[in-house]
This record gives sequence, structure tokens and C-alpha cells, in this order.
Amino acid sequence: MKKITLVFLLLFVTLSCLAQGNLPRTYDYDNAGNRILRTTVRLRQEAAVDSDTNFADMSNSKQEPYYEEIVGENYVKVYPNPTKGQVTLQFNKPVKTGRYRLSNMSGKLVLDGAITTSFFTLDLSRYEDGVYLITLSLDGKTDTWKIIKQ
Repeated sequence: MKKITLVFLLLFVTLSCLAQGNLPRTYDYDNAGNRILRTTVRLRQEAAVDSDTNFADMSNSKQEPYYEEIVGENYVKVYPNPTKGQVTLQFNKPVKTGRYRLSNMSGKLVLDGAITTSFFTLDLSRYEDGVYLITLSLDGKTDTWKIIKQ
């Protein structure tokens, strides 16, 4: 009986560790080098959204990869990433107060504006190829994503 319990426990621990290792994570540090935030990013290869997220407009009929994250009480969907020009931001419910800020990797502010709808598109076609950071502030909560423009 002890052997069966031990084998089951080892199998469970092994599968749990493998499942945890498949999720990309980003970390934020303070000035002293202490880790202050860990964010798990889920990249999905599907156009349909789980029924519990209930996005307002599902005009993304192509099978494009997207990031989905929770900011405050909103599910945020950012796609396509990487992009050749336009990035769509979609929220599962209306935003009361929201702002977006897009900056390049050197910290220069590229775009800044208010979020007034639950679905909008940013046009990056006139900017250089590279990595950009988009910071969303929704109803008092803030999160940042990397956007890759090719």
C-alpha cells in the first residue's frame, strides 16, 4: 500500500511540475533587485473564447495568437502579437475609466489615449519595427504587455 501511495504521489508531483513549466512568466524587480511581481502570460492559438469570458465583439475570425489577461475585473485580449501594423485590444465588459500608453523600449512615449469602448485598434504601421510596451490602466488597475511589431 505504501508503494502505491508513493508512486501516485511522485506521479502527481511530476505532472504538476511539468504543467507549471509550460507557462511563460515575466518578473518585475524594484531598484534594489528584489522581485516584486510575477506575471504568467498565456498565449493561445484560438479565435474562440471560453464561454465565461463573453467578449462583446468577436470580429477576430482568423486563427491569430493573442494574449489574454485579467486586469481588475476585465478580461483583456490583445491580438495579433507579433503584428505587422495593427493591434486590437478587446475587453469583456465596458471600461468605466481607462487609459493606454504605448512606449518604445527606450521609454519614449509613442501613443497615449483614453479607453472609451470595449473594442479598439491601435495602428502601429507608421512606427519602426521592434518591441513596444503597452500599459493599460483600467478602473484603477494597471498591467503591461510587450507588443512586437515586425
